[in-house]
Amino acid sequence: MRFSALRFASFLLWLGFLFVLAFLEMQAQPILFEAHLSRTPIEAQIRVWQNAEEKIEVAQVRQMYLEKPELFVPYQWEKLPLGASQNWLHFTIQNRDKKPQKCVIQTTKFDFLTFYVLQKDGTWKSIETGTSYPQSQKENVFGAYSIALLELDAEAQTEVFVKATYLERTELDLSPIQMNFHIQSESYYQTQKDTRNLAMSFYTGALLVMLLYNFFLYLITRDVHYRLYLLIAPSIYAFIFFSSGLGVDLIENAANTALYLMITSFFHINFHVLFSFYILRIKTFFPKVVKVIMVVLAVYNVLLFIAPLSNGLVGVLARALATPLVFGLFGYTLYLAFRVWKKEDYAPAYYFFWANFFYMVFMVIAVLQLLGVLPFQFLGLESWQNNLIGSVIELTLFSLSISAKITHMQKELAKQQIEQARILKEEETKRLALIEKQNRELEQKVAERTAELVERNEEIQQQNEELQITSEKLEHQHHLLEEVYKDIQASISYAQRIQEAHLPKTDLLQRCFSDYFIFFQPRDVVSGDFYWAAEIWVQGMKRQVFVVADCTGHGVPGAFMSLICANLLNQIIIERNYHDPAQILTKLDQTLRLFLNKDITQNHDGMDCALIVLDKNKKELHFSGAKRPLFYFQKQELHILRGDSKSIGGHEREKGFFHTHTLSFEEPTRFYLFSDGYADQIGGEQNRKFMIKNFRDLLTQIHLDDFKTQKQKVESTFWKWQGKESQVDDILVVGFEV
Repeated sequence: MRFSALRFASFLLWLGFLFVLAFLEMQAQPILFEAHLSRTPIEAQIRVWQNAEEKIEVAQVRQMYLEKPELFVPYQWEKLPLGASQNWLHFTIQNRDKKPQKCVIQTTKFDFLTFYVLQKDGTWKSIETGTSYPQSQKENVFGAYSIALLELDAEAQTEVFVKATYLERTELDLSPIQMNFHIQSESYYQTQKDTRNLAMSFYTGALLVMLLYNFFLYLITRDVHYRLYLLIAPSIYAFIFFSSGLGVDLIENAANTALYLMITSFFHINFHVLFSFYILRIKTFFPKVVKVIMVVLAVYNVLLFIAPLSNGLVGVLARALATPLVFGLFGYTLYLAFRVWKKEDYAPAYYFFWANFFYMVFMVIAVLQLLGVLPFQFLGLESWQNNLIGSVIELTLFSLSISAKITHMQKELAKQQIEQARILKEEETKRLALIEKQNRELEQKVAERTAELVERNEEIQQQNEELQITSEKLEHQHHLLEEVYKDIQASISYAQRIQEAHLPKTDLLQRCFSDYFIFFQPRDVVSGDFYWAAEIWVQGMKRQVFVVADCTGHGVPGAFMSLICANLLNQIIIERNYHDPAQILTKLDQTLRLFLNKDITQNHDGMDCALIVLDKNKKELHFSGAKRPLFYFQKQELHILRGDSKSIGGHEREKGFFHTHTLSFEEPTRFYLFSDGYADQIGGEQNRKFMIKNFRDLLTQIHLDDFKTQKQKVESTFWKWQGKESQVDDILVVGFEV
């Protein structure tokens, strides 16, 4: 009897032990939280009550959890019911830190989520979120993620229930972002959010720079490739903007993320295919595949619009078919680029191939991350970061491919010109040979007729008549030449009026300077020297800009250069709001080189100039010079600000940068700007140049006189020095005070 009692007691102990194990299995282990915790999955610690009653309070759910824990099974998203369902999730968080902490729960799995956090006083604190919950009503917004910020007591467990509702779930889930439940510290969450915002800020800035650069090139070249680049770059940016979540922050319903990604993908893929047609010359190299690509693109576009507009399995299948189609399009254009690159040795195809290759690599990684095949953070990067890196590489290489295409077109044009020159040379050789043959025949005929003329006086009379006709023709040609000369002189006079119309008006100069004089003496009717002035607004304050410039050459060629440079100054200073002298000269140098195609023509036309910007409010003058100085007198002492030893648009061997010099004119100051024509004038008793030293001495002698007297002395000195010698160059001297 005693032995039976012992066996029965042992049986009860084993039964109790098994019961405890089963109970522990049904109870989820707490989530261990520490400060600075990085993103950590917590699905294993979550229990779920599936298809719970819709109208049930959290207190009743907790009572049910305590009384019937078997209803709460381990959480697995894949095993949740299809269609619409309401579920209750449960987990506890153990704060192992000695201080109260805040943690962030993050997911994208449910349309509506209500977090209930049990407080010390037995009440519940609720937090509303979810992918379909209005963004404007969420406490925390971070893209398409559902965010719950929970407060944890020091070294204590916090119990959390979550009412989780989804409106529809299909067997094939291709949501744009796949992320189950994760926990992280508030600091880590904020770091991730700041990292995204900073990365997108840099990306936005870099894209704007590339867009402005290519827009400027498009304005110059009007090439279709730059226009396509200006279309494809914003479409890629829009896709990255929404895939990073930054665009989702601005919309009301995060569940519509897929719709926005579909729309941006539509423009991105279509512009990409169109760009590939032009840059790879597919119609030229592969005319038979054009229709195939267009059919595949049309099918992709149809699927892309069906996906967000259709509910249930139809929309899911549309998304499932659209993804391999777009990869097929990218892969096929990659194959075509490789063939053109290797077969035709076509440089634009080389850059396009690598642009497509790297973009596809990063895009495949991003898609595999979204589908859950790869970790959410693969090699430390999220899917949107992989898309961003791939797009930066692609846009950079696309820009290089356009440059290579332009270079290729220029080489082709040069080959055509060389071939045309060869043909013309051959034709000229044939023509000269024919003329030579005709001359020999003519000489033979003349010899024969000369013998006949000795015997025939009638032919002499005929020749006299022919000479008379020839004389009349020559007289007529002389008259025509006189008319042409008059037309040329009239044209030059008209050009003079055009150039004078471009010079600043007196009222503008009077607003710039309190007093001034200008000695402007072109060598010919029109001049390569000119002066230019404008008033601009900088940060709400008016400033005055004045330029004295000496363009290459004089006469008509110099006048052409002066008009070009004056128009470029209008564009840079007035239209583009440049106001720093060094930046203006640098931009003017770059723009003039592009305008004159110096990389191709190798001409050395350019301009020396002195440029000042007056800030009358601060009583400051900002100066920068291209081989021209600024003379100024303060306290009757001459000071010189020398310009940089670099011309605008000059020789390529001229290196260095332009610099801005700033000086104050709070005390009385007189300034002088001038071209090199005055100092280079030949004259005097020894028939030599006037020289800059004599010019400095002249200004030193006259700078205290009023400006009207100064101009008279500058002019009279010049005429006296020149004497009977011809003028060497255009003359421009400007003196002023502010």
